[in-house]
Amino acid sequence: MKTSNILKVSFAAIAAACSLAMAHCAIAAPEAAEPASEAVGAPKTSYLTVDGSTGDWTWTLASGGTSTDTFAIGCDGYWSVSASVSWIGASPSSGSGNATVYLAFLSNPYSYSRSGTVTVRAGSLSRTISVTQPAGSGGGGGGTATYLTIDGEADDWTWTLNSGSASSDTFSVGCNGSWTASSSVSWITLDRTSGSGNATVSISFAANPYTYSRSGTVTVRAGSLSHTISVTQPAGSGGSGGGTATYLTIDGEADDWTWTLNSG
Repeated sequence: MKTSNILKVSFAAIAAACSLAMAHCAIAAPEAAEPASEAVGAPKTSYLTVDGSTGDWTWTLASGGTSTDTFAIGCDGYWSVSASVSWIGASPSSGSGNATVYLAFLSNPYSYSRSGTVTVRAGSLSRTISVTQPAGSGGGGGGTATYLTIDGEADDWTWTLNSGSASSDTFSVGCNGSWTASSSVSWITLDRTSGSGNATVSISFAANPYTYSRSGTVTVRAGSLSHTISVTQPAGSGGSGGGTATYLTIDGEADDWTWTLNSG
């Protein structure tokens, strides 16, 4: 396992690498390089190594902050480098022969780790670096949440709606990190399903078309924290074919029937 470590290069080298990455990696929206192709008449690539190994690599970065690193390509032909995610930039993205490639990693704004891959290709050969970046620690509104509240309470809620008609409401999220909100049923919808920090979420309830009550939940999560709103909606009162029945007949009679068939 290879761990990104600022001791690998000096502070000045890191700063220079960051500048190079931002200037040349197009890290905000890197374009995946086309697979390497060998020039007409060039000898066929016979080997490809990453940091001296012909195997794949697994890297776990030291933190969720912005960082850089390098790896060495050993090759006797043309090669290309591409990243599977936008937060990893590589420079150069193609070349031939032996070379050093600079990688730049944007800070993780989320309260959970994330993963991506860097693939080096040369003809029919390829090597993969699997990168894991730990959860952020602030950054762009991320970081690991240490508290989560709904309407000021660090607890679950039970809501019983006033009627089966369509309605709406709001609840407030209190959090010092990134959070998500999801509904367990289609008749409960949210105007936003993620965010960071404190926020107000609007919640809508479709009319109940049935003659019985129904239930659903809304779950808000932030890292390892979660709270649930359990919603009960009363029976409908008309709606789309719903409502409480006032009569029921079979063949015009509000009674039970007994049938004796003419034959077996």
